[in-house]
Amino acid sequence: MELKMAIINYTPHDIMIYGVDSVEYDASIRKHILIAGASPVMILPKSGKMLSVKMDTQQDGYIENGIIPIIWNIVTAIDLPDGDALWIVSQVYASAVRKLGLPTDRLLCIGDPVYATSDGKQPMGCLNLQRA
Repeated sequence: MELKMAIINYTPHDIMIYGVDSVEYDASIRKHILIAGASPVMILPKSGKMLSVKMDTQQDGYIENGIIPIIWNIVTAIDLPDGDALWIVSQVYASAVRKLGLPTDRLLCIGDPVYATSDGKQPMGCLNLQRA
């Protein structure tokens, strides 16, 4: 199924999407590594606006003889944009939307990251977008 909708990138950076022929999968580190000289098949520019989530952190006790606190977050406010576009958002934002029981059908997150170096430490983009 191919969706023909506007996509708005609400992350703080452009998103580079690479084709599967631009990467090699390194099973030893379980990551996709960019082939030298490969170019993205699409760049989704940042919109200039980030969606924010405000949370209140509550403490719920300790473990390990009081050394490690256990916390949980309550979503107290969330930005919701208007319009019919698909929205690329962070995993934190998507999680907050789910916690509030709001629909996630227009939310996308980065899927299958692509790394620039063989150590898998420098992210360059992704292979796809995933439903939140």
